[in-house]
Amino acid sequence: LTLILLSLFKVITLTDFTQLTGIRVMSMAVTSGFERFLTSMDVATPFLLFFVLKAKEFRLPFSKSFQIAYTILGLTSVLFSFSRLFMAIALLSLFFFLFFHTFNRFLKGILGLLFFCSLFLLSFGTETVETLFERRLTSSENSESDEIRIHQSHALWKAFEEAPLFGIGVGGYVEAMVRDSEAKYSYEVQWLALLTQLGIFGISWFLLSLLLIAVLYLRAPLSVLNLSTLALYLAFLASGLTNPFVLSLPSGMIYALFALAGRELRNIANHTEQNIPLSLYH
Repeated sequence: LTLILLSLFKVITLTDFTQLTGIRVMSMAVTSGFERFLTSMDVATPFLLFFVLKAKEFRLPFSKSFQIAYTILGLTSVLFSFSRLFMAIALLSLFFFLFFHTFNRFLKGILGLLFFCSLFLLSFGTETVETLFERRLTSSENSESDEIRIHQSHALWKAFEEAPLFGIGVGGYVEAMVRDSEAKYSYEVQWLALLTQLGIFGISWFLLSLLLIAVLYLRAPLSVLNLSTLALYLAFLASGLTNPFVLSLPSGMIYALFALAGRELRNIANHTEQNIPLSLYH
């Protein structure tokens, strides 16, 4: 958001900045005067939104003003990314935060969300917002993007059938379906790409490490917070069916975040059962 502001005031240009720093970006002209711009790091924003909103339950020392500021900036960032995945995860985070509260708090949250959406509409105008979402959700370009994923799936599955046990090798790719000249091994259908590259034997070890994170939640006492956090973790893994984020730059941070959250939930439950003050625990 800071980079966008600097760009709007003509201090820098986003293209020059990303070329100088080597940050990988995705951009697409959405409508006249408005362009979609996001980096791989942006995938963390909607997930972090959940942990910021549930700071009290996770015993995180975030102030109310910080929570409000991050929620506003986070939702703004998600909307500007115009990513269907980011929007879906942000809505899921908000759902898990609001739904399992008292009716009054749920109502306040819904009214706050409606107020935020109203400000967004007033800032850009109803016509512009309608055009933006139509372009991103129902346009022909959107359909073409989905068709590319289907073609990738067919090509990668064919390559997998040629080497099912050990795959075609780490960094392997199908020449006919290269999407990124600098990262030829990267595909939107990331799980199928991994299966093709690692084979059944290799991907089994990779999945085992991810399963160990899920086990942390299964071993913790059953609670709404525990199940909500696990659901978000599974949502991140599911994103690998349509996006390459499960192996992107921030993926290690997100895996660590969910691993630490699972461990913390178990520790909090254990110390609560033993009546040990949480202040002493921390």
